[in-house]
Amino acid sequence: MEDTLVHRIEQGQDLLKWLAGMEIVAYICGGYVRDSITGNQYRDVDIYVSEEHFANASISLRRRGICATEDMSNTDEYIHQSVSMQEEFNVKDSVAAQFPILNGHAVNLVGIHSGFTLTNIVDRFNLGICQAGLSHNALYTTEAFNRDRQDHMITLLRTDWGHEASLKQFIKLQQKYPWPMRIKPENADVSGI
Repeated sequence: MEDTLVHRIEQGQDLLKWLAGMEIVAYICGGYVRDSITGNQYRDVDIYVSEEHFANASISLRRRGICATEDMSNTDEYIHQSVSMQEEFNVKDSVAAQFPILNGHAVNLVGIHSGFTLTNIVDRFNLGICQAGLSHNALYTTEAFNRDRQDHMITLLRTDWGHEASLKQFIKLQQKYPWPMRIKPENADVSGI
């Protein structure tokens, strides 16, 4: 399993370095990193960029064989105060051959309008097991992620996406991680709940 983790992290970092070569500063956060660490299959790759670089990143991806399929910015599922826009992309075979992590997987490009750092993005996820991210040279996980992974629990950290959206996200995640929910630990700040 450790070889798989190292391999997936290196592939993610190679993709981020490729984007950096196009002057796109980006991070991979959430599902891909979480599932790589836990050894599970991933569904897609979420690439986070700053709001001011979103249009350039979208154009650059299209020019290099990653094709936009859907603008998700206006869907209720993705409303959050830090996300300004989102697009889903499919990957052409020529790009997937260069970046195997993209083979058969969609790419979600996510624009963030404030606090564009790896730690700020990861810390905003509302479920502990989702708080994992990757830069071109670092892997970052929070204490909540590490605790959830160790305890086989899914911690609800905040509901600022709305209670219903948080519950839907938990139910969807529980299909892959059939763990019970717990509310943020007693000794933690609960202002977001």
